[in-house]
Amino acid sequence: GSRVARKDLKRLTKVYVEQFLEYCEPILADPETPPHILKVSEDKTSARLEFPPQDAEGFTVAITADLYGIVVHAGELEHVHFEEGLHITQDIENAFGYARDLLSPKMRLLERLAGSKVYWSGSEYFDGKVWRFEHWTGSLFFNYFGKRTSHLKMNRQLPARIDPL
Repeated sequence: GSRVARKDLKRLTKVYVEQFLEYCEPILADPETPPHILKVSEDKTSARLEFPPQDAEGFTVAITADLYGIVVHAGELEHVHFEEGLHITQDIENAFGYARDLLSPKMRLLERLAGSKVYWSGSEYFDGKVWRFEHWTGSLFFNYFGKRTSHLKMNRQLPARIDPL
């Protein structure tokens, strides 16, 4: 019963992580790839590729592959899941494309803080004329009485891609 299901799930997760790592290989071998950290669990059921910010205005971008699929993380709170039921390779390609844009001035991150903690975060993309929201995430529990501030962050580790007409 449940033991078989758990075993199958672990096997499928390993396949997901293996494909993620295979996709990473040529990217990480490219000298143009920004500074990064790759972490893989001992049992190969999770992997995380992290691009730390390169200046005070930047933010961390990370891609994880694990039991929950492929997730792109931006800053402290923002995250987007790529498990649209597509082929695993397509999920991985979509996640890397999104992460690539987050590493460029094509996208930016707006974070709202209560006290010193981020309680709301949204990614925006520049459409050539104005900034538009792509995705947002909020925290249900936060210091409601904390002083509210916000800041914009942008990475410049890669050049912005030019959109096809």
